[in-house]
Amino acid sequence: LTKASAKSRSDSLKDEEQRLAEAQGSVVRLVDKVKEETVEVEKAMEDLKKAQEELMNDPLMKAADLKSGGIVKQGALVGTLLFSFRSFGELLLMAGPNGADHGVAAAVQAVIALACAAYFIFV
Repeated sequence: LTKASAKSRSDSLKDEEQRLAEAQGSVVRLVDKVKEETVEVEKAMEDLKKAQEELMNDPLMKAADLKSGGIVKQGALVGTLLFSFRSFGELLLMAGPNGADHGVAAAVQAVIALACAAYFIFV
């Protein structure tokens, strides 16, 4: 009975050792896979950062990004729109009485609108 019990325990230990070796091999493969995936993710993150930098350097994107531009850039956009519409309105009023006065006002407001637009686009 003792020999049979010892043999049974020995076989059981061998089975456990074999399962442990298989599990260790599986863990090693899993760790290698994680390392490979980590490298790929890091590369993808670098590519995304480069793409974001290129996108943020695009003049059209700079113009569209009002939040990061701050209150001054937002004010320049509002000034551009406001003075453009006012200048157009003054141009329409030139057909009526005191047309020359409206022409001067239209020209001044157009210059202010252009200055605001230049600041908005180039700064």
